[in-house]
Amino acid sequence: ATLKKKKKPSTTSKHWNEHQYGLTSSRVRSIFPYHVMVDENFNIVQVGCALPEMLLRDYDDLIGLNVENVLKINKPILAGFDWPTLQRLADQKFFLTPVP
Repeated sequence: ATLKKKKKPSTTSKHWNEHQYGLTSSRVRSIFPYHVMVDENFNIVQVGCALPEMLLRDYDDLIGLNVENVLKINKPILAGFDWPTLQRLADQKFFLTPVP
């Protein structure tokens, strides 16, 4: 009888398994501590881990709010948040300030 070596999991397959599912939301929050993620209606679905403290609000209080009730685009000067305009200006820097 021949003994079969037990196959060790390859580091390549382990690496692949970690990345095939993308980043977890908690990882995104930590990598991008000041980000705001909105849905198609500009309702906040996620913010970075440092943003609530900067805005003097709790994380859970920000989720579900319309971003226009939390942040204002100061530059470029826009009437508000709308997808066609934001997509057209995607190569620009945006400067945001908190809404009191």
